[in-house]
Amino acid sequence: SFLSSQGAADKILRASEIFMSAHESEMVQRLADQGGFANNFVQGLQPYRSAYEENTGLSGLALWQYCDMRSYLPDDILTKVDRATMASSLEGRVPLLDHRIVEWSWRLPASLKIHHGVSKWPLQKILEKYVPKEYFDRPKMGFNVPLAAWLRTDLKDWAQAFFESHKHPFLNHELLKQQWIQHQSGQCNMHNQLWAYLMFCQWYEFAEQKSAF
Repeated sequence: SFLSSQGAADKILRASEIFMSAHESEMVQRLADQGGFANNFVQGLQPYRSAYEENTGLSGLALWQYCDMRSYLPDDILTKVDRATMASSLEGRVPLLDHRIVEWSWRLPASLKIHHGVSKWPLQKILEKYVPKEYFDRPKMGFNVPLAAWLRTDLKDWAQAFFESHKHPFLNHELLKQQWIQHQSGQCNMHNQLWAYLMFCQWYEFAEQKSAF
């Protein structure tokens, strides 16, 4: 459930930020940011903001679909799939994005896309003919790396060594130290901030070594 899974506090915080939206466009933008854009806040929201400001006349579910099609799919999800597959010399295929299927889906009424609270209803009805329902009628599962747990266990010593050996004058090390202590206590998860710092340290160390040659 929502509260029984790890990182419940993070989820509550994210949800509260979304529900504070003043209007639909702001909610779309905040959800886009929570969806995992790797850029900073402004850059991450810009694609959705641009799609919304095109004044397409769309609203509700259609607007969300349009924003996803113009931004989230090509700039995030499909980009990651392409990088992951090509890194292994594989050619990925996305059959549900065949232009005929996309065009047909746009003609479907919203009541069929979300039917009595069930999303992707047409796909589920098709799957029922070929796949046992228990294989797809279950909560969605993500692919998040358990960084929060790793920084308290397997990666703890490695990360601790970085905090002791890297002292950059342009970083607030007192704040980083507090975040590290808070994270290790289990009171809250600071893994995103700590991981960004650790990756910076590794990059900086590599850059220094490269410049020495």
